[in-house]
Amino acid sequence: MKGNAGLSEHLPQAVRPPGTLPRLLPAGASPASLAGHLARYGPPPVGLGQRQRESLIAEVARAGLTGRGGAGYPTARKLGAVAAGRAPVVLANGTEGEPASAKDKVLMTRSPQLVLDGAVLAAEMVGARQAVIVVHPAARRIIDDAVAEQARARFDQVRIRVCTASERFVAGQASAVVHWIEQGVPAPTASPPRVSE
Repeated sequence: MKGNAGLSEHLPQAVRPPGTLPRLLPAGASPASLAGHLARYGPPPVGLGQRQRESLIAEVARAGLTGRGGAGYPTARKLGAVAAGRAPVVLANGTEGEPASAKDKVLMTRSPQLVLDGAVLAAEMVGARQAVIVVHPAARRIIDDAVAEQARARFDQVRIRVCTASERFVAGQASAVVHWIEQGVPAPTASPPRVSE
């Protein structure tokens, strides 16, 4: 990360030169333990100041990271909007509502600690104290176990709440997920505020 002096001490120790990074999904069928995860990736940065948060969001913008939904919304813009709001909360949407899709389920069941790291890092970037992870029913126990393992190791600087997703197709749409969490109804809403607000 050129130009971000002082930021490197907040990055995981496992950051390596390009071409030598570990595979996102390690070989094997069982989920990685916290110890195995930390050995592979290092701990996520925590306790970031405002300048480090802004630098990380700018780095996400430079990387061109976009959402995986149909609109491909720029992730940095969404992070910036949430960071500017009041009482931000991070929502990790793993509902897997698309027919014949299993990408979220595979990531959550094979690398649950990586999912938690992503939610915690996103929370750090926007100044949130809570992250809500909405999971497919098949991944619920594995994510719950990973959250408990992090709590036992005192890696729970951000409060993580896990919710089981509705199994309806439209339930994965962003406003539908929020409506499901708040009201128990997995249906999209058109009324403001937007999810990022």
